[in-house]
Amino acid sequence: MIVVIADDLTGAGEIGGLGLAYGLSVELQRGFCAESDAELLVIDTDTRSFSPEAAGRVIRDVACRLTASRLPIEWIYKKTDSVLRGPVAGELEALRDVMRTARVLLVPANPSKGRVVYDGNYLINGKLLSNTDFAKDPEYPARTSRVLDMPALSGARQIHYLKSDQPFPCEGIVIGQAETKEDLIRWSERTDEQTMMAGAGDFFEAILEGKGFVRKKNVEESPYRLDQKALLICGSSSNTSRQALRKAERLGGRVCRMPEGLFRSNCPEDASFQKWTDEIIGSFKHWDHVFIAIDREVAGKAEFAETLRRRLAHIVLTVLQRMPLNELFAEGGATASEIAACFGWTRFEPCDLLGPGVVRMKVLESDPIHLTIKPGSYPWPKIIWEKRDEK
Repeated sequence: MIVVIADDLTGAGEIGGLGLAYGLSVELQRGFCAESDAELLVIDTDTRSFSPEAAGRVIRDVACRLTASRLPIEWIYKKTDSVLRGPVAGELEALRDVMRTARVLLVPANPSKGRVVYDGNYLINGKLLSNTDFAKDPEYPARTSRVLDMPALSGARQIHYLKSDQPFPCEGIVIGQAETKEDLIRWSERTDEQTMMAGAGDFFEAILEGKGFVRKKNVEESPYRLDQKALLICGSSSNTSRQALRKAERLGGRVCRMPEGLFRSNCPEDASFQKWTDEIIGSFKHWDHVFIAIDREVAGKAEFAETLRRRLAHIVLTVLQRMPLNELFAEGGATASEIAACFGWTRFEPCDLLGPGVVRMKVLESDPIHLTIKPGSYPWPKIIWEKRDEK
């Protein structure tokens, strides 16, 4: 069994999708349950918004329970956010302490998505991270592109930045420079018993290939077709997300935006929720696929962003209480996690890879509901645009 520990649900889903692509049986869990016979077990700790100390305690608990379990674990990978949001150093050091390894090799680059680490800087499609949409993230604004200066790595006991041909230090966290898939392969070849591997999806994939796994052909050409009613929840306030909503409307789709009243802390929530619920349910009389969205920039307002996510999850619960829906699509890890928590869902079986980082999962506690998740900065899959079904 391969075990991956992720800090948010969409990151866990991305790894689950890669498992499918390489022919592995996969289970994704919120928290940890030892009753699994999957070849790839992905655990979401939901710790991205935690303090380093609190995140470290959660990671330490999960790691101790893993080592005490009777699961046939071959190796463990720590999935981090590719642009290093969240308490990365606190989690890595807690895991390293429990696993008793000398060092952690952290390679956050995702070259397949234009995300690279070069000369100490993080770049996306040639632009410094601090000059991209990530600078407007309401909870983790990218104020620097220098990897070693990122808040996620502050407090690390020892931290180093290396190229793939440089020797490892005796201990600490090593940030690996990577611009290409070949760089990732070279890093993957440096696995040893004293080095724990961590990073983004591309590095995990390189390690899989280095261990002899072969990617299935045309894996993202899933036979699944979105031919029933679906609710699409847009929890990201990024420009990419908001452009997707405009595209949906241009193609004749339906977007139900959060009412103005719910953007005020002192709003009469009951009336606003009732109005929004009626709008969404009424839309399904004319559309099979309905988007609900924040569709407003909330940069620099972390607590406000959390409130809006709770309101999104609440409206999803309210809608499903009034009408049966078996297909939910959630954008953004924090939003997806809030929805799962609202329903009490903890175990999932990834079954379809709909696009890079976009995985459709069966909710094991609520058959026949399927939840499809994707990171907020990733594009919606083609299947969303294949059929615009205004009646």
